[in-house]
Amino acid sequence: MACWTPVGSVPDTPRSELRATLLAAPATPGAVDGVVHTLVLEVDGPMASVEIDYQSLDATVVPDRGIRVRTDDDQPIAVDDARVADDGTFAVTFVDRPADGALFLEYSVTRNPDGGRHAVSVVVDGERHTEARLVVIG
Repeated sequence: MACWTPVGSVPDTPRSELRATLLAAPATPGAVDGVVHTLVLEVDGPMASVEIDYQSLDATVVPDRGIRVRTDDDQPIAVDDARVADDGTFAVTFVDRPADGALFLEYSVTRNPDGGRHAVSVVVDGERHTEARLVVIG
């Protein structure tokens, strides 16, 4: 499934146009385990880290429920560190830097937001900013 969201670019950067989408499993009524979100991010050069800011969704990432990272050809990518910072930003660093294709970063969050259009801020390698729109699957 390809579901890219075009985003603005960072001036004077050859790898400037990041494309990202945030896929969300639908919430099950009465479920207490939260929901699974998958950030789909185009990779156009070696990537060391990704930060996702969930403050706009009033949700929190729950990293101890497991994190799965893979490429578009289903090859796993080892995670060096995954944590939620004091400001609520979810930060992930990789052991081996993915360099091209698409990256699928799957993790749990406390809840999906109520209806409407939503997006999260995504920062790659501490400097490349984009936005991922939330798409609820189902």
